[in-house]
Amino acid sequence: MIILLFCSFLIYSVTKINRTVRTDLITQVCADNLETCEHRYIAMQNARKDKSFRVAQADPFIVVELPRNNIDKHIVGEILFYCTYDATFDKRLQVQINGNNQQIIPRSWLEGKAYVIKIKWKDHNEWHYDEKYIFLN
Repeated sequence: MIILLFCSFLIYSVTKINRTVRTDLITQVCADNLETCEHRYIAMQNARKDKSFRVAQADPFIVVELPRNNIDKHIVGEILFYCTYDATFDKRLQVQINGNNQQIIPRSWLEGKAYVIKIKWKDHNEWHYDEKYIFLN
């Protein structure tokens, strides 16, 4: 009986702590920047709704392709190549797509081996944002 009571108390305590920690983490990240977090969330939903973007390595280039659904050829946005282990290798550039909705980046421009590609773009007055990991050969 005592063991059962102790196990019940332990499960209750862990559940209570887990809820508190998750709430604190979300509050800590978004409390100061609630509007930014909300805009980023909406932009991520827009990107996923449109199948997001694709990345391919084609030596000596990296090809970033935006989704084909009704892309406005005058979109604005930026691509950030965030190096996961060394900030000096980070690269940022403006979105400039060709007729195939692709942006071609020279592989030699990137010195690192592992990147998170963070891209945000505005198409038809709707912001899109997504991230993908890429490991370069």
